[in-house]
Amino acid sequence: MADVDTPEHLMAAMDRAVKKADDARYKEKELTVATVNEPENALAWKALGDFYEERNQYKGAIEADLTARDLAAEKDEHRIVEPITFELTYMELVLRNYDRSLEESAYYLKAFPDSARLDQVYLYRGYAFFYKKSNDEARKVLKEQIEKFPKSPFNANAQEILDVIASGGH
Repeated sequence: MADVDTPEHLMAAMDRAVKKADDARYKEKELTVATVNEPENALAWKALGDFYEERNQYKGAIEADLTARDLAAEKDEHRIVEPITFELTYMELVLRNYDRSLEESAYYLKAFPDSARLDQVYLYRGYAFFYKKSNDEARKVLKEQIEKFPKSPFNANAQEILDVIASGGH
């Protein structure tokens, strides 16, 4: 443990950080080139969106994912459309674009009524309504989530928001 603060250790740590940054820049460049070389390739755009999402660069991720979803929808590649729409719902919520999150989640609920992730989408809708201060809508959506998915691990989150609403908080 004594060598943790040595100049050699610090230089090695800096070298690893630089390599990691260089690897990320290289990967971003490769993914961008793939979308330029194959602009109609939904999977290339999805990979670029995933790259940005992994780095919490949600604006870039949303842009790439919207392109990927449009391309996939044109080709009826629903296996791609479902996860992209789910991610868009979440990312728009994180960016506090509540209306866009609600639009994405409404589309998701209509397009993928048998998805295993519906309980999460209901929760995202509840959060969006709550943060918009639309407590009646939030209450309705979150109660529906709990009723439709009584064993969901996300019900505790839904109940927490319902409790805040019931206490008059917000």
